[in-house]
Amino acid sequence: RILALDFGTHAIKYALLTAVGKTQEYRIELAGQKAVPPQEVGSSETEGPTIALKALVEELELAKKKLTQIVFAIPSSLAIVRFVNLPPTPKERVAAIIRSEAEQHIPFSLDDVALGTQILKADDKGVEAIVTAVKQEKVDEFVHMITVAGLSPEIIDVSSFSLFNQLRFTETEKLKA
Repeated sequence: RILALDFGTHAIKYALLTAVGKTQEYRIELAGQKAVPPQEVGSSETEGPTIALKALVEELELAKKKLTQIVFAIPSSLAIVRFVNLPPTPKERVAAIIRSEAEQHIPFSLDDVALGTQILKADDKGVEAIVTAVKQEKVDEFVHMITVAGLSPEIIDVSSFSLFNQLRFTETEKLKA
């Protein structure tokens, strides 16, 4: 079972997915959203979402379910996204060159961000990639919030890419047919 969480301003959206047989396919067992209480004056930004997430874990009895993976999406508003085009580049050099490109496009020290890269295309014409950066302190806040609720996150995505990735990895074969 996989628990997917998407943190929004006013709600936490969730989906509990169950593997179908021994295939790479999943079915949605449960999905919905939990309202996030309004932020009170003087409280931290994460207090409301933490309260909502703890309540969600309790209501769905997630501690009793055998979860194999917890994935979550950080709001897109917290991410800096840049598209990078490189000339034809040997595979072993792509990561270093993309990091160098990121230093030019990300307005923070790379030591202060969680940096993610997704290669969109790599061929004899060049490499197309998406570089995403989120301040590390924000990532840490979300991980802490999830951990305090009794869960152990494994995969972090940016909400605007979550749907794209889901379609890319699950619908590719259907689209080719």
